[in-house]
Amino acid sequence: MKRGYKYRIYPTEEQKNYFKVCFAANRWFWNYALDKINAQYEKDKTHLSAQYNIARDLPSLKKEESTCWIGQCDAISFIYTAQALDASFKKFFKKEGGFPKYKSVKYDNSYTIQIQEKGKTIIDWEKSMIRIGKAGDVSIVLHRKFNGTIKSATVSKKSFDYYEVSLLVDDNFVKPSEKRITTYDGTVGIDLGVKSDSNVILTDGTKFPAIEVGRETKRIARLRRRLSKKEWKKTGEKRFSKKYGKEVDVKVPSKNYIKLKNRIAKLEDEIVRKRTYNTHMITSYVAKNPNVNTVCIEDLNVKGMVKNHHIAKSVSNANMGEVKRQLEYKCDWNGKNLVTVDRFYASSQICSCCGFKNEKVKNLSVRQWVCPNCGTHHDRDVNAALNIKNEGYRIITEGKQ
Repeated sequence: MKRGYKYRIYPTEEQKNYFKVCFAANRWFWNYALDKINAQYEKDKTHLSAQYNIARDLPSLKKEESTCWIGQCDAISFIYTAQALDASFKKFFKKEGGFPKYKSVKYDNSYTIQIQEKGKTIIDWEKSMIRIGKAGDVSIVLHRKFNGTIKSATVSKKSFDYYEVSLLVDDNFVKPSEKRITTYDGTVGIDLGVKSDSNVILTDGTKFPAIEVGRETKRIARLRRRLSKKEWKKTGEKRFSKKYGKEVDVKVPSKNYIKLKNRIAKLEDEIVRKRTYNTHMITSYVAKNPNVNTVCIEDLNVKGMVKNHHIAKSVSNANMGEVKRQLEYKCDWNGKNLVTVDRFYASSQICSCCGFKNEKVKNLSVRQWVCPNCGTHHDRDVNAALNIKNEGYRIITEGKQ
């Protein structure tokens, strides 16, 4: 089975310059291939393959004076770039994603190479070094060990001089051939909430809180106000602006502007890492629980919920879509069933004891309520988790929604 492992690396200045060339070369080839695909389709409505048609231009491009610089990069990385472009077009044709876009230096700084061990040691666990293609040995933080064969390595860079490598490893892990038998006692329902104290709620009443980002959010807002007042310095050059319709001065950001922008990027990345760690902790707790054989979760319309500006920030912080995505593969790894309950199932309004539907609970401010039919006192979130469990167990036993 192939799994990914991410590690932080600390390249030297010479290696950083080499990575910069590789990022630019693969970004240029993506835009070059996408431009040729679009031009060919406009010409005769035929679709070219980046891997099998356009990649053949690489030998001649490396000989031309204007594009010979791309030859400094690992040649196999262009094949991975072409495969990624073809994969993005396949997703677009299947209506699983948008039309492929041109890559920008602001956001796209990564490239992938193939690792061919052939008796050579790619990772030195004692010296904490990794050999990455033409870059040579790079210092790496090996916080996590693995057993298996490395197939490929993807080097990427964040905006604040943060480099990391993602290794695709073919390890010795074998997934269970059959899913565990579903029992009612071994079934757990999960309700996703937007409150700070109840990000994920289980049927046994266990509540996992969301991460606190108020401190980082205030600091980011303050730094962004300072950033907006920083001036860019003039270079003395002129260029024509389509926006203003005249020649304008070419400006570049000052050193203080870049420093402040990197501080903001570090804080934003800190929030992302906290949220990711919290999500992995929750999903691993559920998927690796030996007493659980079936996990039931709601199919929420997260994209639609984010459009509501009243709860958009809380929904994003709860990481609802990522919780479901991680549960899908972690349950598969551990041989457990994952059941998705329809998003229109009124899990919060139905009494888990008698089945009475109380439409007055539609108001999200109602956190506790008493059933008018049987008089049972309910915690809104725990009751919803119990209803999701009951509905999920019914779906998997009856075989239908």
